[in-house]
Amino acid sequence: MYGKRPIPCVGLSFGVDHIFTLLYPGREKSSPDLTRETDVYTIAAGGGKEYDGLLLERMTVARQLWDAGIRADFFAKVKPKLLPQFKASENGLLTVILGQDELAVG
Repeated sequence: MYGKRPIPCVGLSFGVDHIFTLLYPGREKSSPDLTRETDVYTIAAGGGKEYDGLLLERMTVARQLWDAGIRADFFAKVKPKLLPQFKASENGLLTVILGQDELAVG
């Protein structure tokens, strides 16, 4: 209920990664615009059952780079595959590769 009278409604939700994909089409692909807007691209490497996509870690690295004034980006999917991430970063970008095993040992 909203206020004093009941209002029938239906809920609907979209994931943030899907919204960004719609707002910025082509950013997940290797595009010329990405290289002009980005200096460093962060990707996640991993596999196996424990691989969760390292989204929080990719976001943390991007935030640290942004705070330092460096233009950074990362793949918007929660559990991205490795090949599309490499394709997005292949146009001469400096790339940070986060590995699950490497993060586990610090």
